[in-house]
Amino acid sequence: MWERVCERLEALVADWEPRTTAKQRLTGVRLHRALREEGYQIGLTMIHEYLRERRRQRAEVYVPLVHRAGDEAQVDFFEVTVELNGEWQKAWKFLLRLMYSGREFAWLYQRCDTVAFLDGHARAFAYLGGIPRRCIYDNLPAAVRKIVAASVTDQALRSAGEPLSVRAVLCPCR
Repeated sequence: MWERVCERLEALVADWEPRTTAKQRLTGVRLHRALREEGYQIGLTMIHEYLRERRRQRAEVYVPLVHRAGDEAQVDFFEVTVELNGEWQKAWKFLLRLMYSGREFAWLYQRCDTVAFLDGHARAFAYLGGIPRRCIYDNLPAAVRKIVAASVTDQALRSAGEPLSVRAVLCPCR
């Protein structure tokens, strides 16, 4: 019996869902009423349990990230457009974010080169009053020239971080 009712419930939900909005949502009471009108003998509690399980199965699952103080920072260096003296110009924004506290440092540069990239790090560490144990670079054009050179780039980043005792972590390009 439940299999027949479940099949009809799924058909009703599939039929009604595209036609309902957040305010005018599909409720257990509406489904129960529709099934009773069609002659199904089912209790409202069963409908609510079905909907609860359906929501649980469709829920987005995520794993919360836990960051320790001073453990890591995420770094990005990207192109932006800025207005300078009434004129729009291309610039590069260096952004370093401490993951535990959420504190950020940002600085604009006229070029995207190694000097600007390393200068951004030095300024960020001075401003924030310390150096995180590791910096994470996610899809960073200034750090990743080509995917084929990722191992060379990874080694270059590690070498650049050694004097500061920073461990560079290079995330794969998307």
